[in-house]
Amino acid sequence: MALFDFNGDGLLDIFVTGGGTFGGPDGKQIIGNPSRLYQNLGGWRFRDVTAQVGLDQPLFYSHGCAVGDFDNDGWPDLLVTGWGAMVLYHNEPDGAGGRRFVNVTETAGLRQPQWATSAAWADLDGDGFAWFENARLAVPSDSAIAWAIWPPRALSHP
Repeated sequence: MALFDFNGDGLLDIFVTGGGTFGGPDGKQIIGNPSRLYQNLGGWRFRDVTAQVGLDQPLFYSHGCAVGDFDNDGWPDLLVTGWGAMVLYHNEPDGAGGRRFVNVTETAGLRQPQWATSAAWADLDGDGFAWFENARLAVPSDSAIAWAIWPPRALSHP
């Protein structure tokens, strides 16, 4: 779960990862549920804007997220982690005065881990650029944890 102001209105909005279930004939197929973004309307009222802002795809078993400004444009971007995927969403203008999230995972050159468990953003060297650290379980060994640090400044932005 993440609390962040995705649209710059001064109110904290709520992003909730979707998780998932096991299905299929043998009960071993991993099925992702959609994540949700709830826009804070003030006065303890929220509206589901998931599809409106482009966060309704891709579906995967998501369970972690981290908010950071990966390209230093002043807007919070979103990294979602889970089983079989790690997706980086860039927060962009929607052309109508609002905001939308665009999947820039491939453009950013992020490798797809089998199981990205969590992530965190930080300016590790004090240069003003956020880096993220991603923890992932190394498969097939259930006990091994691998860490990856990714420098966003090496990106080509869309």
